[in-house]
Amino acid sequence: MRNTLVLIILLLAPLVVQAERQIRTTVFHTPSAEVESDARRIYTVELLRLALDKTVEDYGPYELRLVSGLSVRRMQQVAQLNKYENFFFKVSYTDQVAEQFTYAPFPIEFGIVGYRVCFVAPSFLQESNQVTTLQQLQQHTVGQGLGWLDLDILQANEVPTVTVSQYLSLFPMVNKNRFDFLCRGINEIKLEMEQYAQSEPLTLNTSIIIHYPLPRFFFTNNSNPMATARINEGLKRAYTDGSAQALMLSFYKENIEFVDVKKRAVIPMTNPLIENIDKSYEQYVWGIEDLVFDK
Repeated sequence: MRNTLVLIILLLAPLVVQAERQIRTTVFHTPSAEVESDARRIYTVELLRLALDKTVEDYGPYELRLVSGLSVRRMQQVAQLNKYENFFFKVSYTDQVAEQFTYAPFPIEFGIVGYRVCFVAPSFLQESNQVTTLQQLQQHTVGQGLGWLDLDILQANEVPTVTVSQYLSLFPMVNKNRFDFLCRGINEIKLEMEQYAQSEPLTLNTSIIIHYPLPRFFFTNNSNPMATARINEGLKRAYTDGSAQALMLSFYKENIEFVDVKKRAVIPMTNPLIENIDKSYEQYVWGIEDLVFDK
């Protein structure tokens, strides 16, 4: 009788363990938006939540906890130290970052941040609209924040740059023609125009849209391969059923339409910081034709 009970327990043990795995709630952490108007971080949180929702049936329930007060640099430090369980943060891919962390190779904004349009000084608008090629752009200066990846990309494409340590200093400087162009992602520029319109009446060049690959992924500590696989699978499922695209457009469609890309010449550039990237992400990147909605 005793041997029979032991045998039954051994046979049932794997089923119990599997049931516990299904019931156990997995905790994830990610940076919060610091202000309600920070649509970029809010979108990132909601996309991560969507990916987790899509995988509950296979991986079990989850809890998503938000961590406040994190700059981009601090996010990487927190992830490196593995301070929080399953901590995922968004950052632009570089070969250097990929050597330090594990990532889900799905582009969080479908690559649209790599499409850049530019502020110019009011007095320079007419001249700026004559620029339609890389060769012409190379005759002008582009303002950049110190440490931005765009700085390395522009310099690799032989575009002269002027670096500024303070982000907010860029807007009055371009307005005073201290440099010719200040280029921002198409998901950012409308918001920035509204934020700084009163203090700096910003003017938008209408002739060009610069494009270079600038994929942003969810990165995490290398000790989280299972959680990374879950996030990647959830993102792909959300893409397949269209819910990921719908979420992105709910945040950024108005911004993209504001830019009116169909009236602009595209200036392609290369990104030397992504030589070792897993190119499977490219199947999810939006082309310029995907940014035109009134076809």
